[in-house]
Order: sequence, then structure tokens, then C-alpha cells
Amino acid sequence: MAVRLLDRICDPDPEFPQGIVSSIYYDSRDWAYLGEKRDSDYLKTKVRLRWYERAPAEAGSSDRSFAEIKSRTGSRREKLRIKMDYLGADLAAMELHDPELLHVPARLAAAGAPIRHALFPSFIVRYARRRYIERSTRARISIDYGIGSPRCNKYMLPGASSCHLQSSVLEIKGTDGEFPLGLRSALKLGFRREAFSKYYECYRQLAGMLA
Repeated sequence: MAVRLLDRICDPDPEFPQGIVSSIYYDSRDWAYLGEKRDSDYLKTKVRLRWYERAPAEAGSSDRSFAEIKSRTGSRREKLRIKMDYLGADLAAMELHDPELLHVPARLAAAGAPIRHALFPSFIVRYARRRYIERSTRARISIDYGIGSPRCNKYMLPGASSCHLQSSVLEIKGTDGEFPLGLRSALKLGFRREAFSKYYECYRQLAGMLA
């Protein structure tokens, strides 16, 4: 219903209107980065290998991948992204315990990223994304849905398989914190303001399989 609402009151993003986003998230054996997310709003770090799949009708549906680190210390935020040589189709077929994936944190560290732990691929987070321009404010809108984890590293989460979240995530940029008037109907669909981590929520479901 939310996608239908946005289709009606917004214009599609002229460059990247829709696609699939997939990320292999990295963490230490004792889940240090996940612990930052769970225990503190002051210090947070994400390390991932991300690729984008375009809509089936678009040419070049398997794009190159990017290694990323996003860190936050208090109100200070930093992000580093480097282009990798892997194709998305190859990564989607690769086992997460493949030694090839261990090169990613080293590439980020060589580029100056503050990698503080020995990191390993943990699981994939995958979702559909649609991007829009809100007509009255020209705010950039995105909605992520169909969020889930199709595969895990069997050495990081032995016994877990896959999960699917019921939540969708609506993000608005360019409105100085104000909810555009035309989008207030979305509040009636159950959207509410809160911090939401797809990585953390997928982990909670996957780890729950092991309890």
C-alpha cells in the first residue's frame, strides 16, 4: 500500500527509480560491531560489501560492487567507499565462508579505514528499494521493502538459514526533519519515526533460530 501511495503522489527518481540492494555485512567473531549498535548510540560501525541490481527491464542488471565502512562517534559521521572488482551475480552465488571475501576488510584498511577487529562475512541483507522525488518539497524519498537475509556464513551463525522481516523503511531527505504534507497519509499506514537497523533486525531473527 505504501508503494502505491508513493507512486501516486511522487515522481520516480530520474536516475535510479528502483532496484534490489544486497549487502554482505562483516563483523568479528564476537559480533563487536553489532554490539555497538545494540548497546550505544555514541559509537557505531558498519562494514559491508554492497551491490545493486537494476530493474529487469534495464540493461546491465549486474553492477559492480562497493566495499563500505560507515562509522559514527557521537555526532561525527564518516563514510568510505571503494569500488571492488566483483560482479553482483558472482557475489550472489558465492558461499559466505569463501576465503575470497576475507580480502574486503583488508582493502578498506589499505584505503585508510579504521578497521579495529578481525572481520568475517556474517550474512547477506537484501531488499527492494524504490526512490522518488516528492512533488511539493522536492524531497528525496526512498522506501525499502521485502527486507530479509537469504544466506548466512555457516561459521558465524551455524544452524541459521534465512529470514524475512515484516517491516518496511521509509527515508526522507531534504526536509529539515519535517514530514512533507503530501506524505502524511503514510502515517496512517503504520509508519512511525524511529531508528531502524536492517542488519540488527535480521540478526535478531537469525540468532533466534539458534535459541
